[in-house]
Amino acid sequence: QLPEEFIPKSFLISYSNWLEMPYSKICSMLNCEYPFIVKPNSGARGNGVKRIQSEKEWLSYRAGMKKWKTKPDLLFQELIDYPEEFGVMIYSMPWNKQSIQVLPVTQKGFLVLDGNGKSTWGELFTENHRALLQLERWKQEFAPIWDQVSENGKRICPEPIGNHCRGTEFNIREDLVNQTVI
Repeated sequence: QLPEEFIPKSFLISYSNWLEMPYSKICSMLNCEYPFIVKPNSGARGNGVKRIQSEKEWLSYRAGMKKWKTKPDLLFQELIDYPEEFGVMIYSMPWNKQSIQVLPVTQKGFLVLDGNGKSTWGELFTENHRALLQLERWKQEFAPIWDQVSENGKRICPEPIGNHCRGTEFNIREDLVNQTVI
């Protein structure tokens, strides 16, 4: 059992209830100000997962989600911000509840770019194979620095969400699996 401080407060809210939910209500439920994580409960492979930093971001996110055809419920989670993130993956066959299998513990390797004082940030994004899947998104989000020469030694982590579709590596850590985990 993980200690409480490593388990984010989470709650699921149906589509009809989050449509007009004010930011203050979310913060009250999570017992936090910001940031928090919100994600569609629809198996969207990382689409719609967002770290919300302010009321303005929540209103923008909510407006965008209203345009989705699927009308998903949303999962809200307190942000637990540590320098490393791990996951314990499990799988099972839905028709057989006895089929649960624990896969290895994975350590998430977030997409990071290291400035070298020669290349622009745009070039660093373009040269990174893990950044390519989201290149158009990065061009928009990092437009102010895209053509600037990167500062030598400066590191940026453009994606704080640990999802393989968004550039995160999942590194198997079999050395961390033991009977307590299983």
